[in-house]
Amino acid sequence: MGLRKEILKTGLFSLIDAGLGHIYNGKLKTGLILYLAFQFIYLLFHFIGLGSFTLLLLFLLTLILFRVGIIIHSVHISRSSGASPDSFYRTGRFITAFIILSIIFNVFVTWIMHPMMKYESRRIVSNNMFPTFKDHDFITINNSFYQRNKPEIDNPVIYHPPHDPRLDYIGRIIGEGGDVIECVDGVIIRNNERLEEKFKLNDTNINFEKFVIPNSKYFILGDNRADSFDSRHFGFVDGKAIFGKPLYIYFSTELSRIGNELE
Repeated sequence: MGLRKEILKTGLFSLIDAGLGHIYNGKLKTGLILYLAFQFIYLLFHFIGLGSFTLLLLFLLTLILFRVGIIIHSVHISRSSGASPDSFYRTGRFITAFIILSIIFNVFVTWIMHPMMKYESRRIVSNNMFPTFKDHDFITINNSFYQRNKPEIDNPVIYHPPHDPRLDYIGRIIGEGGDVIECVDGVIIRNNERLEEKFKLNDTNINFEKFVIPNSKYFILGDNRADSFDSRHFGFVDGKAIFGKPLYIYFSTELSRIGNELE
């Protein structure tokens, strides 16, 4: 019964923190190496593992298999370690201190590395971009893509609206500086050419007169034109206010939408 209890403790500690089960059984060096290796993979996941839905699944599978392997190995060690019940590494004080220090370490590393992490998770909180996005869809964005690249016409973007730069909005770029835009019965006409917007909801009641977009500015609309707060209301968006590129939906209440690459 005592051995079974120790095995359960070992597995639980390995589940709580990678390597802690090994340390509990007296394998301090092995435990610390496994802990740091898991943290490295986790950081790598945030830097490159969110670039596509396929990479996301690959890194999640890697993290899960690595953690399962650590748990199995720690349990195996627990069966034959012969660690003293009075070992310092088995005291509640040490276990508690390790978990607390691990939390502090993770918070600190995240705080230090966050400005360099280009991928972020965002939750859609309106239907202004329906059907491309639904309310409560969860998406991954590249939060610095347009700091290095010119905003792309006809693509969805994350931007700061001119009336309140503290906010983040999502919309689709309809035109850029120098473009002539008008809307007739719900159809956008850009530079005298009708746009074939397969992604938007049809609404024939929307009309606005012809205008020219100023240089370095962008005209941004939601795909759900009848229920969108966009450039028709607050005006043009400066190019410097556009920063994020939506990549894919990683969770949705409509399961068939999960994994959809955003266009």
